[in-house]
Amino acid sequence: MADCFLGEVRMFVCNFTPVWWASCEGQLLPISQNSALFAVIGCNFGGDCRTTMGVPNLQCRVPMGTGTGPGLTPSLLDDKQGENEVVLYESNLPAHTHTFNGTTSLGGTVDTGQGNLLAQSSGSNVYDNAPNAQNQTKMDYPALGTNGMANLGHENRQPFLAIQFALALDGTFPPRN
Repeated sequence: MADCFLGEVRMFVCNFTPVWWASCEGQLLPISQNSALFAVIGCNFGGDCRTTMGVPNLQCRVPMGTGTGPGLTPSLLDDKQGENEVVLYESNLPAHTHTFNGTTSLGGTVDTGQGNLLAQSSGSNVYDNAPNAQNQTKMDYPALGTNGMANLGHENRQPFLAIQFALALDGTFPPRN
Protein backbone atom coordinates (compact mmCIF):
# COMPACT_ATOMS: atom_id res chain seq x y z
CA MET A 1 0.00 0.00 0.00
CA ALA A 2 1.20 3.51 -0.78
CA ASP A 3 2.17 5.62 2.22
CA CYS A 4 -0.81 7.50 3.57
CA PHE A 5 -2.08 9.00 6.77
CA LEU A 6 -4.81 7.23 8.70
CA GLY A 7 -8.04 9.11 7.96
CA GLU A 8 -6.75 10.56 4.67
CA VAL A 9 -9.27 10.88 1.83
CA ARG A 10 -8.09 10.14 -1.70
CA MET A 11 -9.70 10.04 -5.12
CA PHE A 12 -9.68 6.79 -7.09
CA VAL A 13 -10.69 6.19 -10.70
CA CYS A 14 -11.35 2.47 -10.29
CA ASN A 15 -14.81 0.93 -9.92
CA PHE A 16 -13.96 -0.71 -6.57
CA THR A 17 -12.72 0.43 -3.18
CA PRO A 18 -9.12 -0.70 -2.52
CA VAL A 19 -8.28 -2.91 0.47
CA TRP A 20 -7.77 -0.91 3.71
CA TRP A 21 -9.86 1.94 2.38
CA ALA A 22 -13.57 2.73 2.89
CA SER A 23 -15.69 4.40 0.23
CA CYS A 24 -16.84 7.85 1.36
CA GLU A 25 -20.59 7.13 1.35
CA GLY A 26 -21.54 8.11 4.91
CA GLN A 27 -21.66 4.54 6.26
CA LEU A 28 -21.11 3.73 9.93
CA LEU A 29 -18.08 1.77 11.13
CA PRO A 30 -17.64 -0.01 14.49
CA ILE A 31 -15.31 1.94 16.78
CA SER A 32 -14.07 -1.32 18.34
CA GLN A 33 -12.48 -2.32 15.00
CA ASN A 34 -11.28 1.20 14.10
CA SER A 35 -10.03 2.72 17.38
CA ALA A 36 -7.03 4.51 15.80
CA LEU A 37 -9.22 5.99 13.06
CA PHE A 38 -11.73 7.06 15.72
CA ALA A 39 -8.90 8.89 17.53
CA VAL A 40 -8.27 10.85 14.31
CA ILE A 41 -11.77 11.70 13.02
CA GLY A 42 -14.04 11.02 16.02
CA CYS A 43 -17.76 11.38 15.30
CA ASN A 44 -17.44 14.39 13.00
CA PHE A 45 -19.24 12.48 10.26
CA GLY A 46 -21.91 10.63 12.24
CA GLY A 47 -22.28 7.71 14.58
CA ASP A 48 -23.20 7.55 18.25
CA CYS A 49 -19.58 7.99 19.55
CA ARG A 50 -20.02 4.89 21.74
CA THR A 51 -20.09 1.99 19.32
CA THR A 52 -20.15 3.58 15.85
CA MET A 53 -18.45 6.36 13.90
CA GLY A 54 -19.31 7.74 10.46
CA VAL A 55 -17.33 7.94 7.24
CA PRO A 56 -17.60 11.25 5.31
CA ASN A 57 -20.33 11.18 2.66
CA LEU A 58 -19.01 12.63 -0.60
CA GLN A 59 -21.76 11.19 -2.80
CA CYS A 60 -22.87 14.03 -5.10
CA ARG A 61 -20.80 16.50 -3.05
CA VAL A 62 -17.75 18.59 -3.82
CA PRO A 63 -15.13 18.65 -1.07
CA MET A 64 -14.14 22.09 0.16
CA GLY A 65 -11.43 23.24 2.54
CA THR A 66 -12.25 24.44 6.05
CA GLY A 67 -11.70 28.02 7.13
CA THR A 68 -12.81 31.29 5.61
CA GLY A 69 -11.89 33.74 2.90
CA PRO A 70 -12.53 37.43 2.25
CA GLY A 71 -16.30 38.02 2.28
CA LEU A 72 -17.10 34.36 3.01
CA THR A 73 -18.63 32.76 6.08
CA PRO A 74 -16.43 30.26 7.93
CA SER A 75 -16.65 26.61 6.85
CA LEU A 76 -16.13 24.13 9.67
CA LEU A 77 -15.30 20.43 9.43
CA ASP A 78 -18.37 18.51 8.17
CA ASP A 79 -20.35 21.64 7.18
CA LYS A 80 -22.78 20.76 4.42
CA GLN A 81 -23.80 23.62 2.16
CA GLY A 82 -25.55 24.01 -1.17
CA GLU A 83 -28.46 22.20 -2.75
CA ASN A 84 -28.74 19.77 -5.65
CA GLU A 85 -32.08 21.27 -6.65
CA VAL A 86 -33.40 24.81 -6.27
CA VAL A 87 -36.88 26.28 -6.59
CA LEU A 88 -36.89 29.79 -8.04
CA TYR A 89 -39.62 32.24 -7.13
CA GLU A 90 -40.36 35.62 -8.62
CA SER A 91 -38.64 37.20 -5.60
CA ASN A 92 -35.38 35.42 -6.64
CA LEU A 93 -35.30 37.00 -10.08
CA PRO A 94 -33.77 40.38 -10.86
CA ALA A 95 -36.16 43.06 -12.12
CA HIS A 96 -36.62 42.74 -15.87
CA THR A 97 -39.20 43.12 -18.66
CA HIS A 98 -40.31 41.11 -21.66
CA THR A 99 -41.77 42.49 -24.87
CA PHE A 100 -45.04 40.76 -25.67
CA ASN A 101 -46.65 41.45 -29.07
CA GLY A 102 -50.30 40.86 -29.86
CA THR A 103 -53.15 41.99 -32.05
CA THR A 104 -56.92 42.00 -31.94
CA SER A 105 -57.01 40.98 -35.61
CA LEU A 106 -58.05 37.50 -36.59
CA GLY A 107 -54.95 35.32 -36.84
CA GLY A 108 -54.10 31.69 -37.39
CA THR A 109 -54.11 31.67 -41.16
CA VAL A 110 -51.90 34.65 -41.88
CA ASP A 111 -48.11 34.35 -42.02
CA THR A 112 -46.93 36.90 -39.47
CA GLY A 113 -43.27 36.48 -40.44
CA GLN A 114 -40.39 37.01 -38.04
CA GLY A 115 -41.37 37.92 -34.48
CA ASN A 116 -44.70 36.07 -34.47
CA LEU A 117 -47.42 37.42 -32.25
CA LEU A 118 -50.59 36.30 -30.51
CA ALA A 119 -53.88 37.06 -32.24
CA GLN A 120 -57.54 36.14 -32.11
CA SER A 121 -58.45 32.74 -33.47
CA SER A 122 -61.64 31.62 -35.16
CA GLY A 123 -61.36 28.26 -33.32
CA SER A 124 -59.24 28.05 -30.19
CA ASN A 125 -56.27 29.97 -28.84
CA VAL A 126 -53.18 29.11 -30.83
CA TYR A 127 -49.50 29.83 -30.80
CA ASP A 128 -47.44 29.96 -33.95
CA ASN A 129 -43.76 29.36 -33.24
CA ALA A 130 -42.82 29.53 -36.93
CA PRO A 131 -44.20 31.56 -39.84
CA ASN A 132 -46.16 28.56 -41.09
CA ALA A 133 -49.87 28.07 -40.33
CA GLN A 134 -49.42 24.28 -40.28
CA ASN A 135 -47.30 24.46 -37.07
CA GLN A 136 -49.96 26.10 -34.91
CA THR A 137 -50.80 24.42 -31.61
CA LYS A 138 -53.19 25.12 -28.76
CA MET A 139 -51.83 27.53 -26.19
CA ASP A 140 -50.59 25.79 -23.05
CA TYR A 141 -51.68 28.23 -20.34
CA PRO A 142 -49.49 26.76 -17.54
CA ALA A 143 -46.45 27.50 -19.73
CA LEU A 144 -47.32 31.22 -19.58
CA GLY A 145 -47.87 31.65 -15.86
CA THR A 146 -47.07 30.02 -12.56
CA ASN A 147 -50.31 28.01 -12.55
CA GLY A 148 -49.23 24.39 -12.08
CA MET A 149 -45.52 25.22 -12.05
CA ALA A 150 -44.99 26.45 -8.48
CA ASN A 151 -42.52 24.62 -6.26
CA LEU A 152 -40.82 22.76 -9.09
CA GLY A 153 -37.05 22.72 -8.68
CA HIS A 154 -34.34 22.68 -11.29
CA GLU A 155 -30.92 21.07 -11.07
CA ASN A 156 -28.36 23.44 -9.61
CA ARG A 157 -24.97 21.77 -10.04
CA GLN A 158 -21.84 22.80 -11.85
CA PRO A 159 -20.59 20.42 -14.54
CA PHE A 160 -18.88 17.47 -12.89
CA LEU A 161 -17.02 14.21 -13.39
CA ALA A 162 -17.79 11.42 -10.92
CA ILE A 163 -14.70 10.11 -9.12
CA GLN A 164 -14.65 7.68 -6.20
CA PHE A 165 -13.49 9.07 -2.84
CA ALA A 166 -12.13 6.71 -0.19
CA LEU A 167 -10.95 7.07 3.42
CA ALA A 168 -7.73 5.36 4.59
CA LEU A 169 -8.52 2.81 7.32
CA ASP A 170 -4.84 2.08 7.84
CA GLY A 171 -1.68 4.15 7.59
CA THR A 172 0.59 6.42 9.59
CA PHE A 173 -1.07 8.13 12.54
CA PRO A 174 -0.97 11.82 11.57
CA PRO A 175 1.21 13.92 13.90
CA ARG A 176 -0.31 17.13 15.27
CA ASN A 177 1.52 20.45 15.05
